[in-house]
Amino acid sequence: STFIAWGAATRGGSLLHGRNFDFPGIGVWDAAPTIVFCSPDEGLRYGYVGTAGADVPGVTAFNEAGIVLSAHTRLHRRVRFDGRTILDLGHRIAQHARCLDDAIRIARSAPISSSWGLAVSSGRERRAVVLEAHGSDVAVVEPGTGTPWLTCTNRYRHERTQAEEVL
Repeated sequence: STFIAWGAATRGGSLLHGRNFDFPGIGVWDAAPTIVFCSPDEGLRYGYVGTAGADVPGVTAFNEAGIVLSAHTRLHRRVRFDGRTILDLGHRIAQHARCLDDAIRIARSAPISSSWGLAVSSGRERRAVVLEAHGSDVAVVEPGTGTPWLTCTNRYRHERTQAEEVL
């Protein structure tokens, strides 16, 4: 699960993006933790947290524009085999998103194969969204008016993406 807070919810109003790394592969990840830094020919410099030998920017990534993303597995009936993987999407958002609107546009620009919840925060904008994706939709969950925090877990929260969720 991920918790993002800013404004009145944090000391000094800065944005904090915290992730609880709580999935079944945790013992494997602990054996050889890595932080990978990427300097592509085009786009932004970015990095991601992983384990030795794993190209996993969709799990937890960050870029020089202050965008941070962390992905959480979801289970949904609408999946496909001809869409982007979460790793492709993680690379693309980390490499090209300068703001939350960019991250939303990138997520919606091509179908996504599987079902995911992506917590995406922007240090510059001091806010966050959750992108709820499955094979035929990307819905955006935003905090309530005046709420300076947002969470992302393994369950869909948007009305559109809750339909056909596998519980």
